Amino acid sequence: MKIFKVKILLIVLLSITVSRPVYAQFTGNYGGLTLRTTGYGAKYLHLNGKEGMKTRTLFSTDVLIHKHPKEHRIYNPEIQNSSTYVFGKLNRVALLRLNGGINRLIVPRNEWSRIGMSYNISAGPQLVGLKPVYLNIYYPGQNASPGIINPERYDPDVHVSQSNIVGYSEARYGWDELNFKYGLQLSSSIQLSWGNSGTGIKIFEIGAGVDAYPGGLSIMADTDNPKLYGTLFASFLWGVDGKK
Repeated sequence: MKIFKVKILLIVLLSITVSRPVYAQFTGNYGGLTLRTTGYGAKYLHLNGKEGMKTRTLFSTDVLIHKHPKEHRIYNPEIQNSSTYVFGKLNRVALLRLNGGINRLIVPRNEWSRIGMSYNISAGPQLVGLKPVYLNIYYPGQNASPGIINPERYDPDVHVSQSNIVGYSEARYGWDELNFKYGLQLSSSIQLSWGNSGTGIKIFEIGAGVDAYPGGLSIMADTDNPKLYGTLFASFLWGVDGKK
């Protein structure tokens, strides 16, 4: 009798073990472009989780050009072949972001639903690079001699007039004066995905975020440079899903 009970118990345990679902490992790798109310750039997104589970982990990397909301391009009509520039801009700003967070499925993409939907919540640090702005300044010649154009680092105390500014100098100026700072960011977004492994997965993402720079960023000379920036963004990504 005892042997019979032991056999029954083993059969029950075996059936429970066999009936437990075995989930494959899901991975997704996507890359593309991001447009923001404070700039633009490129994005890489990695998703990882169990196939069939609704919550996945995410890791993303962004390389972005950051702009001050008060930047306005102008040009000097008094000088021939002048180019557009932002008067009062002290530094160009680029960001390298490393984000971690979660991706939560709302509507899975499968044979019944061709378009999947999910939302993301992520946060992470930012490395900020500030490159000084150089302008081409025109100096008229004396006694009918031709004038000269000098590349000079913009100084709001020196370059008070716009009448002799030709435009931005070549991009090679200012690299030896590069300055680095750090920041933090928090963002949330909604993603729509479609496609298949043959043609590639497409993702359209729209969201909002907050960027914090504890030390501030010296971007504009004659206006406030906030330590907090609210931003809206949209991304278009393309990539592949995989299982392990």
